[in-house]
Amino acid sequence: MMRRDPYHCLLCGSHESSVVAELTSAALARLWSVCGREGLESLLERELGSEAVALRACQSCGFRAFPPDTAGSGAFYEALEDPTYYNGDKEEFRVAARVASERGFRRILDVGCGRGAFLDLAKANGCETFGTELNRPAVEAARARGHEIVVGYLDDVPVASGKFDFIALFQVIEHVPAPISVISKARDMLEKGGRIFVAVPNECGVPGLANFSPYQWPPHHISRWRRSDLIRLGVACGMEMELYGADGLTGAEIRHYASLDFETRAALGLSASSARLTAIKILAKAFRALGGDRLHLKRGHSHWAMFRKARE
Repeated sequence: MMRRDPYHCLLCGSHESSVVAELTSAALARLWSVCGREGLESLLERELGSEAVALRACQSCGFRAFPPDTAGSGAFYEALEDPTYYNGDKEEFRVAARVASERGFRRILDVGCGRGAFLDLAKANGCETFGTELNRPAVEAARARGHEIVVGYLDDVPVASGKFDFIALFQVIEHVPAPISVISKARDMLEKGGRIFVAVPNECGVPGLANFSPYQWPPHHISRWRRSDLIRLGVACGMEMELYGADGLTGAEIRHYASLDFETRAALGLSASSARLTAIKILAKAFRALGGDRLHLKRGHSHWAMFRKARE
């Protein structure tokens, strides 16, 4: 279904898009219940309204996103807060910390730093560590670990803080309504020779097995990212992709996302094949038994890119 309306692509600006799927806030509340998050009905209606929200595919560049006004508020993320929400053991953290250390970067800013897991690694390498975060309980946890944290966004970082050698945005830009503006702002906060490191869920990876996961819908995520989209983002911000990587695919992740797809489809009253789920679980077990986890196929949960200024 083709539409021409005020919606515009968050990457290329085109007004030509097709609707891929739609869900109401009530349907999303059912999906969050599948993920163990009960009682979000009223909050989701306040965040999204009563009309369905639509995932759209740009007809010009193929980027998939939701309307920017569906991005979540601080209240929404506080409602999701629990000890399991912020995963402190991520390959992207280790890769970024290693690169920053190898290149001698000293002033590190983590945008949306959560409880400070990446900043802990940077601090252990002798770096000055700064962060931004909306979730106040997470802010207090990060401050207690010795990091300088601003409550808010990049625009809230005081000018007096100076510029940074390395700015990281782990699992951030899929949440924001204007990713080009965010990365452009980060670029302007870099010291000469500095780098920006971005990590997002991998739209071409295992998350694609569960398209109705509420984590991939507003008000949680409002965009979905392929490698080509990350390249396009860099170009739009006057930056070049210098490094690209991704989580390796694992049998456990295949099993998890296949199960989540079955459960979310059932919650929406859509076709959910138990035979298909059983077959995927068998394949996932065989994949792991045959050493597939060690192949590091770049189809795991996340992928990442490091950018440098195009003319520097």
